[in-house]
Amino acid sequence: MQKISELKPAEVWAYFNEILAIPRISKKEDQIIAYLIEFAKKYKLDFKQDQVGNLLISKPATAGMEDRKGVILR
Repeated sequence: MQKISELKPAEVWAYFNEILAIPRISKKEDQIIAYLIEFAKKYKLDFKQDQVGNLLISKPATAGMEDRKGVILR
């Protein structure tokens, strides 16, 4: 069985591994929300959080791809 560190693309699996280590049980998502907010700040991404904790992170289209459909991850 492959280790996560051996999977490609390595950058995607590195983030996946970080997220796996964060406790995120229902109604106690503070740690994962904090991780995602720090991620957004680090990469200068726009983000919004509502009163109940829902978080939306937005990234503009890559130059030349503005006419493509957007992607939503839940």
